Amino acid sequence: MTEKTRRNALEPMRSIGESEDELMNLLVQVPLASIGNLASMYGGDRNRYRRELQKMEDNGLVVHSMEGYSQRRQNRYCAVDLAPASPTGTLRPLFPALVGDLRIRVSLVESVYQIVAQAVAAEPQRKLEAFQWRFDEVLDAGAWFNDGWMGFKWSGIWQKPGVLNKQVRSLYQDLRTSGLYGARPYPGIICLVVPDSWQAEMVHRAIDQIQMPELFLIHNVATGHSEGGYDLSRSRGRPPAFDTDRWSRQPDRLHDTMAELLKRDNSTALIRILSVLEQWPGCEKSDLRTLAGLNGRATTDALEELIQLKLVWRTPNGGYAVEMMWLNMAARRDRVWAGSPGKALNPETVERYYSGRIGKHEKGLTKLIARFADSGCPIAQGRRFRDVLGRVGQIAPDAMVYIEDSPFGPTWCYVEYELSVNSRSRAKSKLNGYRSRRRSDDFPVLMVCRPKAAPLFLEERRDLRMLVAATEEVRKGPIVVESGTVWR
Repeated sequence: MTEKTRRNALEPMRSIGESEDELMNLLVQVPLASIGNLASMYGGDRNRYRRELQKMEDNGLVVHSMEGYSQRRQNRYCAVDLAPASPTGTLRPLFPALVGDLRIRVSLVESVYQIVAQAVAAEPQRKLEAFQWRFDEVLDAGAWFNDGWMGFKWSGIWQKPGVLNKQVRSLYQDLRTSGLYGARPYPGIICLVVPDSWQAEMVHRAIDQIQMPELFLIHNVATGHSEGGYDLSRSRGRPPAFDTDRWSRQPDRLHDTMAELLKRDNSTALIRILSVLEQWPGCEKSDLRTLAGLNGRATTDALEELIQLKLVWRTPNGGYAVEMMWLNMAARRDRVWAGSPGKALNPETVERYYSGRIGKHEKGLTKLIARFADSGCPIAQGRRFRDVLGRVGQIAPDAMVYIEDSPFGPTWCYVEYELSVNSRSRAKSKLNGYRSRRRSDDFPVLMVCRPKAAPLFLEERRDLRMLVAATEEVRKGPIVVESGTVWR
């Protein structure tokens, strides 16, 4: 039965019947699907799925685990390989490495299954015929319907704007012209799944540069909102099946660590805290609670667990930082170089890194960002934006924040938390990169600095769209960005 399941893993499905083969075939295509996912994507009664899955689990054909992150925790199912994975006779999920990689990208899995269900619901006669996780050079997944198909691509936290622009152009050009898949097949829609509002902004900018923006649908995991339609009429052809042997290897340490996190009752809190510390190292517990959207008890319990798991360290300045294990996980999730998400922090390096000026800067920055987040403003870490400007140098903001009612209108703003400027020449040098950007492609700057440096930045502001506030004023005054308040 295992060979038959593997052979038929990517064949189109009929409406679900009584046979275990058919349901097994479904679960091979959509591992980690919940009963709700199966019913909304393929149709059928939830109670019927529940009975069939229970029967199959009793017979050792299916395993389930209670998992969730961006959506509520629920039972998620995997088909089981009937060939023993060890001399003890232990059975394993089919394509174990694929299941492990999907757990690392759990928010992508939850979102893609939700979007497929929405696509089915968008057209009364539409039915899902087959689904395939790929993780190749072009797409992460594909869903084939009776009237066309759509592709899926994750655009992660640590993907730089330049790389993203090239990737969107490549998606358009490769799928429409170069024919990476042979006879020039391409989807009717490419869904780009993004983790938050900043990445959605970056994706919008990239899509605006191509000729057919209607080819793309954007799904924001943080808000659960999708932008775009489900017109599949532009679909052509169908890519070949992937090589299943690629996914037959055993899970590695990163897979096992993520599985351990997801099976815990407070998995959402654990991953939220890790995701915050991934961007805001050195964050104190009070600010971490705000940025992760958790209460005090949940934050304390989660931090204690993460310290026991050796995924988080306490810093000398009273904050917390993630260990390299999670940064490697983030790199694999976003398919970037392992050093991209940040510095490797362990007991030997954490004290050096967070002592002195760097630690003071990180502490002040996270407190400032927590205030913006508490007021409802979307935020993003500055390391996610790097723009090399030829001879002028590099723009390296500390953060980005979206201000709905700013003097410049609704816009993202660069945030600079500057503690080292003490002369007019250094203030001028700091602003040169921002001043050299094209105005049509620019964001305003919010400069937070020492009180003595504020007049220096105001003198050098000239025509630059920038507001300045002193650190002490921002700590005490309103964080709302309006002229005439603490912002000048």
